[in-house]
Amino acid sequence: MDAPSVRIISPAFDLLGEIRNYESLQFTRRFYSVGEFELRININKANTDALQNGNLIMLGKDGKKAGIIRHRENEIDENGDSTDTLIIKGPTLKGICSQRIIVPPVDGNGYDSFTGPQETIMKHFVDAHCVNPTDSSRKISQLVIGEDQGRGASDQWRFRFDNLSDALEQVGQYAKLGWGVTLDADGKRLVFDVIRGRDLTAGQDTLPPVIFSTEFSDIKTPHFIQSWINAATVGYAGGQGDETDRLIQTVNYHESGDNQISGDPKYWESGHYAPTDGVKADVSTRIRLKDLIKVDPSTTYYFNTHNSAYYFVIRSYDSNRAFVSSWGGVGSVLTRTTTQNEYYLGIAIYNSGEPGTDTYDGYIAMLQNGTIKPFLCQDSTSGLDRMETFLDCSDAENAAELISKGTQKLAESAPVKTFEFSVVHDHPFVYGVDYDLGDTVTARSKKWGLTMDAQIVELKEIYESGGNSIEVTFGTSIPSLRKFINHKTYKAVN
Repeated sequence: MDAPSVRIISPAFDLLGEIRNYESLQFTRRFYSVGEFELRININKANTDALQNGNLIMLGKDGKKAGIIRHRENEIDENGDSTDTLIIKGPTLKGICSQRIIVPPVDGNGYDSFTGPQETIMKHFVDAHCVNPTDSSRKISQLVIGEDQGRGASDQWRFRFDNLSDALEQVGQYAKLGWGVTLDADGKRLVFDVIRGRDLTAGQDTLPPVIFSTEFSDIKTPHFIQSWINAATVGYAGGQGDETDRLIQTVNYHESGDNQISGDPKYWESGHYAPTDGVKADVSTRIRLKDLIKVDPSTTYYFNTHNSAYYFVIRSYDSNRAFVSSWGGVGSVLTRTTTQNEYYLGIAIYNSGEPGTDTYDGYIAMLQNGTIKPFLCQDSTSGLDRMETFLDCSDAENAAELISKGTQKLAESAPVKTFEFSVVHDHPFVYGVDYDLGDTVTARSKKWGLTMDAQIVELKEIYESGGNSIEVTFGTSIPSLRKFINHKTYKAVN
């Protein structure tokens, strides 16, 4: 991995200079939140005078790897003497969203609220507070918004004097949608857009899988963390009202996959089921719902829950695993013929008359030409696995919004699962080609007995005289101390 040049660009998109012989560069990108960079260079080298506050930097010609300078200092040695080393720091271009807060409109009842697809919601807040704000002095003239594809589930979010980048992080993490700001040097503009990563896990067969393994010697210094400290899986969401008159709704957290609607369990365990001939079989298979079930288009499938009280929902996806439609109902049997563009199915089953209840158990069998594929989902919100918390949602106006906001807040207390390691570059996978930020890949460690499919949420590129490397973090990011304090303070104030 060769060290890239650093181009220095003015806010008017004029090229001010280019640096190649720097001492070190660290550039960190994050899928859901703002990244940062740090450049160290001898001040006597060419073009260092252009490294000034407000100017932009771009790594080579890659507009996805760009930032804005916000810090400049000379390094002090161990004796307290000034050196010739210049230290330049700043956020990635996503940091411009940190420069705005969400100011409620005059007629918004104290909030900026929006309902629609989750991608549209994110772009609404950027448009309202950066691109087309009511106050023209808040407008960032260089920023435009990419075409809205309406990705994500229909949802409702509202904010009041929250930092814009923090709000985008909240919505994005909940929706499993990343976001970014790209430098379009030719078009002389900055482009905000929402990003959906690729599924490159070992269990899918649509794209070449990416598997990092300690056995293959393609990762170094692995660090795995799984923590339930301060986690919650069940929340009692409190709405409007005082004491005994306050509306309370219960919401549950279930670890979700990229292709799921929030609230569904991630794993489906097969177990005992009864085929149509009445002979009970015992199958032990674990299936990840986010990998979905590959089916044939224009083919009739038969689903049987073996219990007329169960409610089940089936979601279909096209060849790119994009959501197509959903259907379902109450009863033991459902027959459905897939359409021409339906290639994958995701199945959910509930033991009551509607989805979203506390308990997810029961079993379902899918039959095609005599082949039985069973699925069983286990309840994960009872007994020792149940961790309760209270969620202050007093701004919710009705029960439906209370459940929605409660689910959103509960997701912030999800258990932490993260895997950090350094990648041996281009062995065997090429960074930026075979995998990139936001993609979901598979990592394995035989020593720890770990096989983990998770999303790449952070990538740090390090270029130093002693060698270059890439540090990868995927899974759940560890909350920073600042966010933890802010979260607790917010709850205390309210």
